[in-house]
Amino acid sequence: MPTDCLTSLIGLAPAASDCLPFPAVGSTAFITDSATGLYLSQVPGLSVCRSDGAVWHERFQQAREEGVRQVRSKLAMGLSEGTAPRHTWFGPISGADFSGTGPEAGSLRMVLKTHHIPFAGLKLNTLQLLTAEVATEPVSVTVDGQAVALAVPGGGAVSLANVVVPCDGLDHVIEAMLPSGFRPRLNKILCGGCSEAGRRLSGYLRNMKEAAGGIALTGEAVCTAPEQLCYVAGNKPGSTTPVDADLQLQIGYAVLYATAADLIGREVADGAAGRLTGLEPDALQVLADRYDGKLREYLDYLTTAQGVRRVAYPCTVCVNTGPFTAKSY
Repeated sequence: MPTDCLTSLIGLAPAASDCLPFPAVGSTAFITDSATGLYLSQVPGLSVCRSDGAVWHERFQQAREEGVRQVRSKLAMGLSEGTAPRHTWFGPISGADFSGTGPEAGSLRMVLKTHHIPFAGLKLNTLQLLTAEVATEPVSVTVDGQAVALAVPGGGAVSLANVVVPCDGLDHVIEAMLPSGFRPRLNKILCGGCSEAGRRLSGYLRNMKEAAGGIALTGEAVCTAPEQLCYVAGNKPGSTTPVDADLQLQIGYAVLYATAADLIGREVADGAAGRLTGLEPDALQVLADRYDGKLREYLDYLTTAQGVRRVAYPCTVCVNTGPFTAKSY
């Protein structure tokens, strides 16, 4: 089933027919779904008919996967030209050094008060529970109530996997329950005006230099938007409206013609040309060349400054403007 975001831009066929029968069981969404309304079975000149009743959609899917791969590799060549990552901060969020020891507490609790930054987050990399006593067993650490790791109070730092606190303007709570009689160390979130690292972190957090509750954290700023082609070809967050309907359609056409050319190549290679289209190999080659030409037209457009890069991508900043200079075709 489709896994690449560009796969959903084109469908295989809008409806079943005598030529292209659908599977008798299971979902057919992988055949009919098309974000752009484009379908491989409707490519001009292809006249596809699988009259022998073969499982045609498997071959179509293979061609679509290759078409997506080609378009992705050709468009990705220059996407990073003239840009730099928007979010580059990394380092400590709260230190392991402390100013004293607090009274007995039932838990360690730290609050991260974030700024609202679209498509940004703080990825938490390591965590250490600072207590005067050392436990013999680990305890569960939660972020906003969700368990993310096990750590030993008073022990060493542990690594966290795929824990991202969104910069959504809200407060996010990190907490670990303590054994009876344990006392937290008194540490703080970095000072926003005391270092360059703190100054940069203050762009993501509103509560610099506040108590960290005995929790030492390191992390890094990350972009949470989909990768660039998926972002440009997809819908606005929480909406069914495309980020840019014209670009979505243009990328869809590129995938369509790349897929059609690959499909013909597969049929010629295994001698199935007559069974698929009724056309002889020479005629099919002419058709494939036509599709390759159409593919180049769409790629030429998409790889200009007016193409993919006309949509501001939230994960990068421009350091140089202008068209792509790298093409792979």
